Amino acid sequence: MVLAINQHWVPKFYLRGFTTSPGSERIVVTDIKAAYAGNPTDETKALDKVACMDHLYSSALPDMTFVPKQANEDSPGWDPSVDQALQEIETASGNVWKGMRDDPSQIDFSPGKDARTTVCRFLASLHLRNPRMVGVAKVAQGQAVIPPLNTQSGRDVFYSIVASTPSNMAATLAGIADREPFLKAQSAHLNDIVSALDCLHWGFRYFPSNTAAGPLCTTDTPLFCVDHETMEPTSMESPKCLVVCALTSRLLLLATGTPTTDSNGLVKKQDVKNSAPFITLMNQLIVHYGTREAYSGKALGASFPFLR
Repeated sequence: MVLAINQHWVPKFYLRGFTTSPGSERIVVTDIKAAYAGNPTDETKALDKVACMDHLYSSALPDMTFVPKQANEDSPGWDPSVDQALQEIETASGNVWKGMRDDPSQIDFSPGKDARTTVCRFLASLHLRNPRMVGVAKVAQGQAVIPPLNTQSGRDVFYSIVASTPSNMAATLAGIADREPFLKAQSAHLNDIVSALDCLHWGFRYFPSNTAAGPLCTTDTPLFCVDHETMEPTSMESPKCLVVCALTSRLLLLATGTPTTDSNGLVKKQDVKNSAPFITLMNQLIVHYGTREAYSGKALGASFPFLR
């Protein structure tokens, strides 16, 4: 198994759906906090420099250290299970995402189909491996048990932790021991989130010739769930939930607790729209719930209508 030392919490194959041009390895990074402070800044970076850090998924060696300049698989005592699981999810997802970038109308996302299962597993892992959830896992470690998502009380505790934890990866992963609750959270919650996503009613908005920034993704809230009436955070199990996730810069997933169309998760002709006001509203929400960096193919600029 090949393990890179520099590891992404937002995988490169997913980021390629938001790059400055097809086939590019560069992406525009907007500092969300700076924008809300009245000083919007953006920088074009190589994908190798975005949403990553050394030894993020490396299990520590028995002496609680990493080998700084080489992958830990070259050393005795290294446990590769987390890396293998994530690599399997990403390998299975890569071809689906390439299809979504090329022609999403050719993919069947209806319940029970392989593409839907693959997307559910990847999005669940993406939801758990970002900086905010690292903070959640670190705080939850102090509570002895990471709260389950299959009970209302567990969900209430989980979302209260989400709201109160920092999103800075350097702060939440200050030491090697901080990796352990992060890795535990991956396994503890993955199947619950896969199941919750799969049970939702999927719909899409496709922007084949969008001239604006297109749907955005962020480093700490790649997908989020809100009440479709109040737009306040809620759980995926709520009948009023609306899960928003940019799959690529032209394809937006809107999954709901109750059906809103008869498409049953398929990308149909009637779903193909190019509404500038609609995509602006969705991007406002995406950036509103993000706290650190937004990724896109074009600079948002000072005129982007931030919500806060």
